[in-house]
Amino acid sequence: MKRSSRAALVTLQVGLLAVSMLIAAPASAQTWAEKLGWSATDVVLIRHADDAGMFPTGNDAIQRGLLNGEIDSASAMAPVHFFDEMAEWSRNNPSQDVGLHLTLTSEWDHYKWGPSAIPPESVKRILDRHLLLKKEMPLLWLLKAPTTVGREIQAQINSVLQAMNPGKSHCIPPGTGPPGWEPPATTWKIPADCLAPTHVDSHMGVLYMRRSYFRKFIGRVLKNDLLPLTFEDFEGTFKCMKGAKGLKVSYKLFSWIFKGLEKAQREYDNSTSWPYSRRPFPRVDRYCALPYGETLAETRSELVKFLDGLEPGITMILFHPTDPHSLLDVATRKATVRTWDAQLFGHPDVQAAMAGIKTTNWRDMTARCASSPNCP
Repeated sequence: MKRSSRAALVTLQVGLLAVSMLIAAPASAQTWAEKLGWSATDVVLIRHADDAGMFPTGNDAIQRGLLNGEIDSASAMAPVHFFDEMAEWSRNNPSQDVGLHLTLTSEWDHYKWGPSAIPPESVKRILDRHLLLKKEMPLLWLLKAPTTVGREIQAQINSVLQAMNPGKSHCIPPGTGPPGWEPPATTWKIPADCLAPTHVDSHMGVLYMRRSYFRKFIGRVLKNDLLPLTFEDFEGTFKCMKGAKGLKVSYKLFSWIFKGLEKAQREYDNSTSWPYSRRPFPRVDRYCALPYGETLAETRSELVKFLDGLEPGITMILFHPTDPHSLLDVATRKATVRTWDAQLFGHPDVQAAMAGIKTTNWRDMTARCASSPNCP
């Protein structure tokens, strides 16, 4: 690959990673905080821990943060190696807010994973020659494989429901297993005695990259009686990401990447012929990455400035708290940064900056949505 082409690919990948889980729709006059019962001036924050299940010490840090109130929500990756451990903890702590982080890439060089679908050949289009999930996110964008993507989404949904409800076959939607991994024939209702993830989002934003993927994502999630993670304040998210030094693409490229998602979001909101049954679900105004400095102290200072500058509405800030582990050092060059993430929100300076900021999670927002006339 020519150097210029490689540089363009890297730039695109960084940009897509930075805006993972974004649904680009125009900002409305009323924030989602207002729609869910907060005031027009309330600043509401979700401190969201990503990539649960990837490392055992990541599970430790996330579980500790959830229990001590430094993390509001988390999401776990079904195909990775320590997912069952996180699912067991979630099962034993049902009041905690843990969702499903749908994973369609295996992006690191020395730490890999395959699909949840069995046999893996049933989703071969999104796999590499070793039958592992592909490394490069832009390749999935170019692949145009919505049918295969839909199968893997269903396999991962089934995987998390099975892990959270061992021995309860009635907690898995009937007719959704191998070899076809089809969605439920009708919109399925999770039985009252079954546990389920509090929400469903997308690792590295893969399912938000293409309109056909987004339709599969929101359709499969809703048909399985789960909550999809979506966003609305496009310009606010861009501003927030730029302020956090996490977005390395221009506004023009950012807009181009997500223009199909804006159309899909409007289609869902306005159409009575959406192919999957509609149901009310809450959304977030904007998404931000954690701001980093060159050291832990600088990162903490950047976070305090970020919190001081939050605007009214619901902001979700994404980070990856992890305690040190030898596997982490092998897997990523950002091992140190991930260990910083576990040391931020408990610090007195950060806690002082949180004064006056309200926190929420997906359980709370779902309950507010159910009683709000403004939740579409």
